[in-house]
Amino acid sequence: MIPTPAEAARMAAHVYGDKKDNILKGGWRVSKRDFGISLTDNNGLKSQVYERVVKGKVTEYSYATAGTEASWKDAGADVKQPLGLSKQYESAADNAKKLSSALGNMELTFTGHSLGGGEAALNALITDRKAITFNAAGVGDITKFVEGNWKTPFKSEKNIDAYILRTDPLNTIQNNSPILPDVNGKKHYLMPQDLPSVYNGHSMDNVLKNFDVK
Repeated sequence: MIPTPAEAARMAAHVYGDKKDNILKGGWRVSKRDFGISLTDNNGLKSQVYERVVKGKVTEYSYATAGTEASWKDAGADVKQPLGLSKQYESAADNAKKLSSALGNMELTFTGHSLGGGEAALNALITDRKAITFNAAGVGDITKFVEGNWKTPFKSEKNIDAYILRTDPLNTIQNNSPILPDVNGKKHYLMPQDLPSVYNGHSMDNVLKNFDVK
């Protein structure tokens, strides 16, 4: 069992830090387990580990990474990533590897929005696990190679589900560019639910409206 798209969307929004814990549904909560990883970093990384509790027992985990905020660190990560030079992607990937190793056969899914969605897609590729992303940045082959190995750029992306709002300018640009990397995984397009979703299609809050989160 993995998070539903709606559950993943709630975690991808919660990780930004401006939502109350009650946005999390389906038994998900911020994990109480200490994995010995740095969830934040001065390179701009902001992330969180979540756990699903069923009948008092933790049954699975999800690692969410936040997306681009109005900071030079995030802007730098956006620019450097296709070249394999982003320290923020490196930090997220290191955490993903440690989590995957620590959890072994337990379910671990990656999720995120925007830059964080790109990190989630990369994390899935380097750990051979699943990801659910929202308006994600595409991950370039150089970054896949640097954070994974020589096989990573050639891996199937069938375990990545990419949800994209039709009015998202990032995906409109990158998915039609001969230079920028395309979004990773199977594309699922979402329709804007109101005028703000038309004018600001990249916003995670507007993505949430497709999953009945107002």
